Formats: sequence, structure tokens, C-alpha cells
Amino acid sequence: MKQKNTLLIAFVLILTLVTTLACGAIPILTRSQDETPTTEPAEPEEPAATEEPAERVQLDPCSLLTDEEVSEALGGPVQMQPPQGMGGCVYVLQSDDPTVSTQLVISAAQGNEAKAFTMLSLGMLAGFSGDPDMAAEFEELNNQIADLTLVEVVNRMADMFAGTGVSVTQADGPGESGLWLLYEDEFYSQGTLLVVRGEEYASLTQIGGDMAAAPDHLTSLAGTLFDRLPQNFYVFDEDGDGDFSFEYRSEGDPGETEDPTATVQALEVVNGLVWAAAPNAGQVHAIDPMTNQVIATIDVGRFPSDIAVADGNVWVVSGTEGTLWRIDPSTFEVVDTINLGGNTLHVAAGQGAVWVTGGLGVRKIDLATGSRYGVVYYRCYDVAIGENAIWVSESQGQQLLKIDPETRGVVATVKLEGKPSEVTYGHGTVWVILSDKDEVVGIDPNTHQVVTTLSSNAFIHGLTVDPTRVWYTHPHALNYYEPATSGSGGFSITNPPARIVFYAGSLWVTSPNEGLVTRINPEDSSVISVIDLGTDPSTIAAGE
Repeated sequence: MKQKNTLLIAFVLILTLVTTLACGAIPILTRSQDETPTTEPAEPEEPAATEEPAERVQLDPCSLLTDEEVSEALGGPVQMQPPQGMGGCVYVLQSDDPTVSTQLVISAAQGNEAKAFTMLSLGMLAGFSGDPDMAAEFEELNNQIADLTLVEVVNRMADMFAGTGVSVTQADGPGESGLWLLYEDEFYSQGTLLVVRGEEYASLTQIGGDMAAAPDHLTSLAGTLFDRLPQNFYVFDEDGDGDFSFEYRSEGDPGETEDPTATVQALEVVNGLVWAAAPNAGQVHAIDPMTNQVIATIDVGRFPSDIAVADGNVWVVSGTEGTLWRIDPSTFEVVDTINLGGNTLHVAAGQGAVWVTGGLGVRKIDLATGSRYGVVYYRCYDVAIGENAIWVSESQGQQLLKIDPETRGVVATVKLEGKPSEVTYGHGTVWVILSDKDEVVGIDPNTHQVVTTLSSNAFIHGLTVDPTRVWYTHPHALNYYEPATSGSGGFSITNPPARIVFYAGSLWVTSPNEGLVTRINPEDSSVISVIDLGTDPSTIAAGE
């Protein structure tokens, strides 16, 4: 009953909002199969004088609402955060419980950009819908989007969500549409108010907090937002490459209008998640990179030690049980448990198979047939996939093994001057941590020779690559190397790093002793978000 009442209130409020936003006194109509709506013809207007096209201005969405207005709507003082995708402005209301917060994300767009933003904003909710056909429907709509108006896009998406795990309430009229979409479960709640007027779009998304009151509060803010939208604006680059950018002004003199104190490049919009394993808790946490919120916690058993994400599956191995768990990232359920025998340390997935290392050596699980194969029968440490080969570190023999994924034979052995631990592949090179030498070495995958050596003055825990650099950890810093230029650098960080992964334009770093995952912008070393898991996150992975 409570949900029905909430949706009824939302419907009335959206209807009121869209009516308020209508040009003149045009009646707003709700869709009905039994009635044909009629309207009185509008009085003719004087033709507008011919003018030069107005120059498009770059919109700062953080200028549309004041902190006071948002604070009043959310019921407490808010803090503005650096934007985190979708060209939006993010406000956070922290409760007395430091692990609980309410977030508000606002965005606006025009024309084709508005269509793209609509797809993105509602696409975030599609992951919660529980409908396996949703991805195909999104793709079909995307292929037709150029021939549809913005209102038609919204109406189509409303129909797509009907009957899924997302509650939808809609009101629409001539050239206008309003949607209230609500998703709630035991761990996560999100409500999105999306309003379209002609070719203008505005979206307000509340994550956490009082969802019963959200429609009323967001409707009021949406009306204010529309009143302040400039006539001709854009919010992300016109190259259509999906990278959003806009100016963000932090606290400063309100009278200053030139050069904001900070310019933030909004980060890549992605559909996948970040996964962090907490060994002592026996859990895996799923983090949404669009909101930096933990949206699911999955119990997997004792001491999960590594994670791999590939081909719509999340694979987790146990450090003591010899167990491989497969998690469905759409339902957050463990859908398969494979007992391999012996302890398992690391896992990699790709090319139709899962590769597991540990005291059992190296094992291959063929996903097409379900067959399991022994590859190497002595203790191995980490495993990575690259250059059509499987790369495995073997610490006892101080060597790196190159394995053919089809024949499962060891086709090359690279002798190293130290004990190899973590392995990754990127920039045409296999990168290996030598744990006893405090070094990272780069190995040519064809000649099997060490071509690069990166030295540190302290123990290196983590290793990852981004599009231009190789990153490795220091007990209190992150260091990088640029293979293309042979340049190097780094910066200190507050929370001591363990493992690290690059995803969604960011570095994600675990700090087990603090129970934290820190998201960092690699371009300027700024901390985007600190996520408190309340457990001991060690390993981390990301992807779709």
C-alpha cells in the first residue's frame, strides 16, 4: 500500500510539474486508451525577428541550484562533490551514521545530447531491472534514436521499464513528458525524476534517503532548474566520443566569475561495476562507479583472495578452500561453486576459459564444455592474459611461465632475478612485480626478455595499467611509468594502498587496514571518493 501511495503522489506531482513547465496554458494529457484528448487552438503569435543563431554556451550544472535549495530539499546541509559522469552535479548529505548518506545528482541537456543523456541516466537503472532482455531493447532503441523525438525516446524507455523491478509512473502531454522511476531493495534505493520539455531534458536522481518524500522535493527542484536553463547550451563535447567535461566551481568569492578554482574532467561512463573482496569477512562488495556506492554485498565463503571479471561473469577464488565461485553481476547471486582442491590464490578469465593458480599449480576451466584441465602441477602465484598467451608467475623457481591457451603447454620460461608475484599485461608488455627486489620488470612477450626495470624503495603490493601508463604501489604513494615516453612520476596518498585497478577513468585502491576503497583521478591525483566498506578489502577488480 505504501508503494502504491508513493507512486500515486509521484504521478500527481510530475503531472503538476509538467503542467507548470508548459508554454502558455496548454493542458497536459495523460495517455488513455478510452479517450481522445482535445485542446483549444492556441492564439497565433507574431513571428520572431530573424536573428543570427545564438552561440552555444557550456553549461555548469552546479550553477542551476544553490546549496541552500538542495539542503532544504534533502533536509540537512549538503556538500557539493566533483562530478562523477553524465555531466551532472553531485550533492551529498551525510547522516549521523558515517556509512549512510543521501546523494542528489542533477543534469540537463538539449537536442541530441539530451537523447544521449536520457539513455545514460535510465540505463543506470536498467541494471537493477532484473530483465535479461533489457540490454537488447536498449540497443534496438539506440539504433532508432536519430529518427525519434526526445519525448518519443522517453516514452519508449518508460514502456521498456514497465513490468520490471523498477516502478515507473508517467505523465505526458504535447511535446512534454515526465517520469518518476523508483528502485528499492534491502541494500539500495534510487529514485529518478526525468522531465522533458520539447528538446530540453532535466534529470534529478536521489540515491538513499527518504524515497517517500523524494518526488515532492525533486519536483520542486526541477521547476527551479528549468527556470534557470540558458536558451542555448551544451554539456559535453560535440565529438560524440562519450567524454563529458564542464567547469566546476568550488568554494570561493561569489563575485569572481573568471577561471573557476577547479576544472574537473568528468569520468568515463561505464556499465560495469567495481568488485572488492574482503577476506576476513568472506564477502565481495559491488561498487557502482557512477555513484561510488556499494550496491551489493555477497557472501562467498572463507578468505576470498582474488577476483576476475569477464564476459558477464565475476569469478572469485578462495585462499584456503580451493573454491572458485561464479557471481552473476546482474542478480548478485553466487550461481556456481567449483571445488578445485588445494589452496587457490589468483584467477584470470578470458578467451572462453577461467585460469586459476595456487598450491594446485595452474588449472583451466573451459566455459563451453565445463571441462577442467591440469596445466602446471607445482605451486604458482599470479596469472594474467595477454598477447594470446597465459602468463603465470612461479616464485619458487623465480620464473614467468608462458602458456598456450589452446594446447595448455608451457611454450616459454622467462628466468627472473627475483621472486615474481603479481602479473599484468598492457602496452604490449608483460609486467611483473619482483617482491623481494622491490621492482617491477617489463617483459617483451615475443622475445621473452626483460626490457624495462622500475625500482622502488619500498615493498610493492599492487600493479595495474591505464591507456598510457603502468601504475604500481608504494606503502604511501602511487607511482607510474609511461612506456611511450619513458617518463615516470607519482604522488603520495593518505590511505596506504594494497591492490589497485584502473577502471572508469579512475584508479581504485584498496586499504585493508582502514577498510577503505579510494577512487583517485590519475590526471591530477585528486581523491574522487573514499568508500568505507567496514571490512578489510584486499583485492579489487572491475569490468562488465
